[in-house]
Amino acid sequence: MRRFSFVLFTLLYTLPTWAQDSLATRRELSRFTLYAGNPVGLINRLRVMGEIKVSNNKTLLASYTQFYGFVPGNQVYVEMRKYNLLLNAKLGYYYVKAGGGQSYGGGNYVLAGYGIGHQWNLHTAGKFFVQMTEGIKICVPFNGEVDTAPNGFKGLFYLAGPGAIFDFNISIGFKL
Repeated sequence: MRRFSFVLFTLLYTLPTWAQDSLATRRELSRFTLYAGNPVGLINRLRVMGEIKVSNNKTLLASYTQFYGFVPGNQVYVEMRKYNLLLNAKLGYYYVKAGGGQSYGGGNYVLAGYGIGHQWNLHTAGKFFVQMTEGIKICVPFNGEVDTAPNGFKGLFYLAGPGAIFDFNISIGFKL
């Protein structure tokens, strides 16, 4: 309950910044972007994401992740982002996400998260980029047990799997 209260307080505290538009980000955001999520984490997951621009500096992202290895299962979420232009053609953003998933044992869960992210363009045209997000995420199980990986490592679901409390991702993307 303390974690949920902290996330809610942080979200409400920063809510006024979501209402402001930044003219500098207009030319940096494209109408649609595709991502391959966590290329470093391909050992245990594969993530595909699509992002669509909804205003000058706000986007809506949809994600599907297939987890395998130690913590098999799948996860779907939507994410709202607010971008700001930082130094050296780097974009920063805040994000809020909500979604759900199913674990290997058949248990279902819902999730909510909040955090920040950074995007670096890989060349001057800005079509290819690398993105890194850091935040916190809370997963609440319902309809069965979610920490049921066949390997016997209890707790891995919440440490390095779909229910990881610390939400850290690295993605590569292409702006269409």
